[in-house]
Amino acid sequence: MQSVQRGDVAQRDPDPEELELDPEEHLERGREALEDEEWREAERHFREVVKDRSEDTGALLGLGKAFARQEKHARAEEVFARLAQLEPDHGEALEGLGLARLRLRKLAPAREILEGLVEREPARWRAWNGLGFIHDLHGEYTRAERDYRRALEVAPENARVLSNLGFSKAMAGNLEAAERILRRGLERGSDYPPLRNNLGVVLARQGRYREAFRILKRGMERHEASNNVGYVAMLQGDHEAAERFLRRALEASPTYYRRAERNLEELEARRKNAKPEGESGTEGRLRISGAD
Repeated sequence: MQSVQRGDVAQRDPDPEELELDPEEHLERGREALEDEEWREAERHFREVVKDRSEDTGALLGLGKAFARQEKHARAEEVFARLAQLEPDHGEALEGLGLARLRLRKLAPAREILEGLVEREPARWRAWNGLGFIHDLHGEYTRAERDYRRALEVAPENARVLSNLGFSKAMAGNLEAAERILRRGLERGSDYPPLRNNLGVVLARQGRYREAFRILKRGMERHEASNNVGYVAMLQGDHEAAERFLRRALEASPTYYRRAERNLEELEARRKNAKPEGESGTEGRLRISGAD
């Protein structure tokens, strides 16, 4: 592991009283920070422990979680790997390591770890969810559905799993099933943003653009929702609808929304070159599900 130096993280200086905390007190405050979703604060406390107790499994686990929540996936991988080396059967360490490698797109190592883990500990829904995501990336939609449904057996109505399962169905071409699954999550009162975003994409893919826009704008700015609907319409080959929504995005945010301008440029290129539907050199226009 990389050495941990005081001040390595750009955040507030510790209170004077915290300089006198012993490792156990840092551990306790780190765990409290995790519960409060104060990821950087948690990282700071766990680092203080690891500096002097490099093999403290509790501090390593907390530090790995703090890194993962901040999307510092390379650092999370490093910490979880160290913990798994110290305790080869540590379920949370293996799960964290597998998911970190998935987010780093190290798909083969991630799959190997997660498959071995769920064989031993089948109650780990995050591992099943991660495996489903890996199978989606390989176009293995039947296997992905099996994994997501195993996750739902452990964590019924989990918003993340429903979001991923719904989008998986959409990628497999079953838009009606995708819509049912995503609406099911919203009807359970979930405020998990990808559920709504994925439902908007699914509706737009069915040509239900106005309905898609209404769904999307509940969770994002009007110009973002217009851009996303327009982008899906462009991929569907519906150039008229695409232009209408992309221009609405520019009208809603004429100064700052460069994405809509780029998409209009791509739309014009598609019209001129008769680019086949579904081929796109542009990424990142839509918000979709994640691995966790």
